[in-house]
Amino acid sequence: MFKHQNGKDKPVFPYQNIQTLKEYHRLGCFMLALPVEKWGRTIPFGYRQHPDDPEWLIPNADEYEVMVKARAITTHIVGKKEGYGDHVVADWVNEQLGRKAVSHSAIRQIYRCRPPLPECLLPLEEKMELLCPV
Repeated sequence: MFKHQNGKDKPVFPYQNIQTLKEYHRLGCFMLALPVEKWGRTIPFGYRQHPDDPEWLIPNADEYEVMVKARAITTHIVGKKEGYGDHVVADWVNEQLGRKAVSHSAIRQIYRCRPPLPECLLPLEEKMELLCPV
């Protein structure tokens, strides 16, 4: 823990705030681009509402593919000294998607709290084998 500007304790890693198994499961689903249950009004970047069931969100493959590519050019990877900052990466992502999809602060939050793994681009059957090897 370290002290934030307002004097309150702030966790060193964002994962320290996760307290339930359901929250760990949701984080793993985000990182591997698996379907998740909808929990609020806002649909997170990388997901879209399921066409048949409005209570579920399904991954948007185009957005995840762009985020994996963007991860290679950003400076948010631990130990990486070269790369582009949040503003440049956000502009590049928006240009690739052809719309205003994310801001620089959203890029920072995605890479800090739920970074997309390269395995998220695999087909669903292969992702499930990674989670539950037979």
